[in-house]
Amino acid sequence: MVFFEVLTGELPFFGTPIFRLLPKILEGVRPTLPPDDYCPKHVSAVLKKCWATRPEDRPQFHEICQMLRECKARILSRPSPQKPKPQKHKNDGGDTGCILTTGNSEILSQGHGMMANIRATTLDYEPLHVIEYDDVYRGKECLGIGGYAPVFKCQYHGEMAAAKLFLISKIAEVEAVKNEANLQARLQHPNVVQFIGYAVRGREHIIVTELMSKDLRMYLDENTSEGQATPPLSLLLAVDIMLKIAEGMKYLHESRVMHRDLRANNVLINVVENKELYTSPSVQVKLTDFGMSKLNLNNSRFTTMGRGNASWRAPEVFQDEQNTEKYTNAADVYSFALVFFEVLTGEVPFANISKSQILGNIRCGERPILPPDDYCPVQLSAFIKECWATRPEDRPKFPEICQRLQECKDTILSHSIPNASSQNSKP
Repeated sequence: MVFFEVLTGELPFFGTPIFRLLPKILEGVRPTLPPDDYCPKHVSAVLKKCWATRPEDRPQFHEICQMLRECKARILSRPSPQKPKPQKHKNDGGDTGCILTTGNSEILSQGHGMMANIRATTLDYEPLHVIEYDDVYRGKECLGIGGYAPVFKCQYHGEMAAAKLFLISKIAEVEAVKNEANLQARLQHPNVVQFIGYAVRGREHIIVTELMSKDLRMYLDENTSEGQATPPLSLLLAVDIMLKIAEGMKYLHESRVMHRDLRANNVLINVVENKELYTSPSVQVKLTDFGMSKLNLNNSRFTTMGRGNASWRAPEVFQDEQNTEKYTNAADVYSFALVFFEVLTGEVPFANISKSQILGNIRCGERPILPPDDYCPVQLSAFIKECWATRPEDRPKFPEICQRLQECKDTILSHSIPNASSQNSKP
């Protein structure tokens, strides 16, 4: 009924006496929805399912969220021809500061000139995934690098978004970008960055996603001072962030997707701080940068080696003449443990070791040094060490990881464990 109010601006059953209302509802009478030219059939179908007479016929909210995401994507992919052109945002491409939208903190100083009005061409894609480039306006300032492609802040139908731009010259590259777009389009989870659309003009291919404020690596750097003895985040906030990452990874693996490049740079966040109400900020966490991700349709092991950044790469993923072992989802678990180290310490793992030395060191069992027990309890340290075990079969899977982190978070909340950063003005 609230959906009806939002669509029409009217109160449902306005003017109907209360004593007549119940019989009408039981008979199946419902308010009249707007016509199809405003409220498409796929939208009205969602609403009608929700106000079904029998409770068991109504969807649950996780199903409603999924249906509404699909409706939003269809609306965005087929804009009304009568809509006005979106106004160029006065700050597009010119905002000060650094807002990262993908997993690399490298910022480029040069953009691609003035605002670009990108025109669409036809793709061999499902309509749900295609957007009109006439409706995408990207700024001249490059915000960061996602994989090997620059990312720009853009405006799409009046909303700010992130546009990952690929300049393609080979057929194989076209297929790779299409695969990345298709992969992102099929992923729908609160802890995975939201896909908006994909289109192409000549050599320019673009993937548009929701805009987040920064990546996790930047957030940690902002809260870590040189020579600082205390951790960058409270233990509660660190565990909460890692739990959200684990929930996103659990969903990916259940969707038969390996990330293969999990690190703090490839985790996007929005931070909400209200010191009057909360002692610790609320952080929205989303996984991004699926350029190296792999869709596993038959649960087989992967044979591609050397994927991901060396500092976060599992021992079995390194490629050399002596290592031909295939690897599984457990490689993502290893990378997850290294991200946990980043969040607890603010440091980049193996920062002082050359890439050529990392493989030998980790095969010998060397791992980064975790914080002391007064900040990171023994049980949590032992759990992280399980996740970065040398043998893949010794590492837990993400359903178990989520459960154990939730228990850890509950314990921190119930016992109000003090941490090393409690005296720090930073979160």
